[in-house]
Amino acid sequence: MAAFLYGRQENPDGPVVLLVHGWEDDHLSWAPLIDRLVAAGYRVLAPDLPGHGRSPARLASIPVFAAGVAATAREATTLGLVSDDRPFHAVIAHSLGGTGTLLAAAEHELPARRLAILAAPNQPRLFAGAMMAILGLTPAQTAQVFTAIERLVGRSMESLYLPPKLRSLGMPGLILHSRDDRVVPLQHSRENAAAWPGARLRVLDGLGHRKLVSDADVQTGLLHFIRSDAPADAFGPPSESGRPDAA
Repeated sequence: MAAFLYGRQENPDGPVVLLVHGWEDDHLSWAPLIDRLVAAGYRVLAPDLPGHGRSPARLASIPVFAAGVAATAREATTLGLVSDDRPFHAVIAHSLGGTGTLLAAAEHELPARRLAILAAPNQPRLFAGAMMAILGLTPAQTAQVFTAIERLVGRSMESLYLPPKLRSLGMPGLILHSRDDRVVPLQHSRENAAAWPGARLRVLDGLGHRKLVSDADVQTGLLHFIRSDAPADAFGPPSESGRPDAA
């Protein structure tokens, strides 16, 4: 699996931030944020998840994504980028990359001080069911396909439902979701935030699904989340409307 380290020359001892992209993206989707993080004194580790970018894979599923995030963390530990005493300063992840990251945190002990999760679905039936609907399959046919997917992946879809797993997470978290997201329903982030004791949900507007990654105001808020002693305040008081505060 390919991963790319930025800021090594500029900040040889800087804390490390892990960036995890979403479905059908690669690490370059984070390019503007990478530049800002390096300028702020951080090193940035950005993998291409299995089946994306320069990382080949025969199967790209949520468990495979989680294993890829965990493998990246192990390699970072081997290289001395992170350790038990100095974990990732923050992990920022988008969409299905966020789902894989949360699964890695819950099941693989991802070493991170804090997590920022952008519009992550909390169960695989969302996308699998949408694809079955596009194909026009009957409920009986859809059930058969789901069984085949579970056999291929090696675990049930119900075992990948995130909220029960998030109750054990101890690190603080920021969850961002735009109200007009047509890819992942806002309810997924609401459920994730309700289950995760240290998480705060910020509902934004007008950013859809993918613009959360590229929006300059969101990036400013993420920088504040990473640097602040009170990361939950990154976007001001809890709210379900408005754009992020870039102050």
